[in-house]
Order: sequence, then C-alpha cells, then structure tokens
Amino acid sequence: MRSLAIPIFGLTLLVVACASGSGSQEAQPRRDPNVITAEELSALGPADTAHDAIRRLRSNWLTGRGGRNRRVFVDNTEMGGIGVLQSYRLSAVTELRLISAPDATRLWGTGFPSGVIQILTR
Repeated sequence: MRSLAIPIFGLTLLVVACASGSGSQEAQPRRDPNVITAEELSALGPADTAHDAIRRLRSNWLTGRGGRNRRVFVDNTEMGGIGVLQSYRLSAVTELRLISAPDATRLWGTGFPSGVIQILTR
C-alpha cells in the first residue's frame, strides 16, 4: 500500500504543476468591455464614425436596457441620443466609454436609465 502512495503523490504534484502553467506564454492584457481605447480604434481598420466603431467593436452598447436608447456625452457635455455618434469622426475620438446608469446618475444626475456612451475627443 505504501509503495502505491508515493507514485500517486508524485502524479498529483505533476498535474498541479502543469495546471498552474509554465509562465512562458505572454499574458494578453484584459480588455475592458466598457472602454474602447485609442489602440482598438487605430487597429479597427476602415471605420469613419464613432457609430461605426461601436457597431463593429461593442454592438451591445447601441441598445440600452429594455430597448431604450442611451444618451451620448461628448467630453462631459450631453449631446443627444445614439444618432449623435454618426456625426463624430474617429479621427477626433481618443476613447469611447459605456457609463452605467448608476454611474451616469452619480456624474450627471437622473434621467439616464440605460446609461451613457461617452466620447472623449482630442
């Protein structure tokens, strides 16, 4: 019985070591689902507007909770609904963010039940 315990223990150590990874693979940076960075925008390829970029990278942003449209803010100023995204050229955009309803309420007050899409410009 004792002779069987050592190989099982050794096998267990081997399995645990393999499962923990060797560390030789480079870790990919985690992408924030609520932010579209300048790097993502530059790697996007042909896209003209903020709407095009969001449609291709995070299409779920375009529909708010319960099918309601989100409001759009540009550099902390409310500009209107989703249609505003069509008027902002990507060349002027540095970052796009999805702000949750509670965070939008904290930042700008009530009236944003579906949250806000924030455009940060150059």
